[in-house]
Amino acid sequence: MIAFLVLACSSLVPEAEPPEPPPPPPPPVVVDVTGWDLACTEDADCALVRPNRCGQCGCTTTPIAARDLDRFAQEAARVRCPPPSPITDPVCGGCMSAVATCRDGQCFAKPQ
Repeated sequence: MIAFLVLACSSLVPEAEPPEPPPPPPPPVVVDVTGWDLACTEDADCALVRPNRCGQCGCTTTPIAARDLDRFAQEAARVRCPPPSPITDPVCGGCMSAVATCRDGQCFAKPQ
């Protein structure tokens, strides 16, 4: 009888539920071009982009290889900007005027 009670009581204890999987990472707010190939042979192989897709501030001065412009557009489409801040008119620094250039086999932003 005691064995029956022990078995009956032990079956009433709920099993531990498996932990919930972690939530997926939030969508990016910038296009991370770190590590992208910047190899080039001429200026036309290079382009400038604006990785910070959110907010009013940000400059189109980040060099990438022109062959990656479609990849950049796809990554930029994944960016999800947070709701706008209550600051409606932030003071942004000026952007330098630049052109994409190929120097020593690498794409750079050349100030004008």
